[in-house]
Amino acid sequence: MKIKSIAAVLAAALMLSACSEMTDIDWDISGDYLTLFSFQYEAFETPDELADAADMVFIGKVKSLSFEVLDINTGLPPTGQTEEHDNILYTNYTVEVLTSYKGDVSGTFTFKEYGGLRDRYIDEQIIALTEVKEHPTISDILVAERENYIIEEGHTYLFSLYKLNNGSFCLLTPDKQSAFPVENAEEKDQFGYLSVKDVISYFGEDKWNEFKASNIT
Repeated sequence: MKIKSIAAVLAAALMLSACSEMTDIDWDISGDYLTLFSFQYEAFETPDELADAADMVFIGKVKSLSFEVLDINTGLPPTGQTEEHDNILYTNYTVEVLTSYKGDVSGTFTFKEYGGLRDRYIDEQIIALTEVKEHPTISDILVAERENYIIEEGHTYLFSLYKLNNGSFCLLTPDKQSAFPVENAEEKDQFGYLSVKDVISYFGEDKWNEFKASNIT
């Protein structure tokens, strides 16, 4: 397993509730958005590495996206004790679980991702920010400097999720390895390591055959 470095996350305090382990905090304005810098994460080279690290692996169709501001230190809604710079925008993905391979998940399920989205759902993000700021602008939307995954409403993905200490879930890694579009099931990730077929087949050749017969898109 190799350690990859991508442009993504430095923030303003030790982040206890997000998906990455963070250290130094530093805000920076880049263009119109408040952007993040970089963090380290693991690129999984084999499906067993990914499956072992994930708490949930399932195919899900994205039903909706929403946004909320949470306390960066707790991953919970801000309270009267929350410092202003600890109020961080999160993106919520609500998905319909179609097939579960690992973890106890079924029905409709929501997971969270630290930060907002660039160039999409701007009005919705601004409205969420009004909960903690009187006149928020696009510069108050915290986003990744380089977006390595785009999860779209109405699309279906093979998700790999990690359980946080506060009980919520997030993507195992902030890249295509944690949200594979299922329509290109044999296409490898950006590192050339894994595909939907690789991951599903790890759980049994019968699972891959079931997936092929299901016409899930």
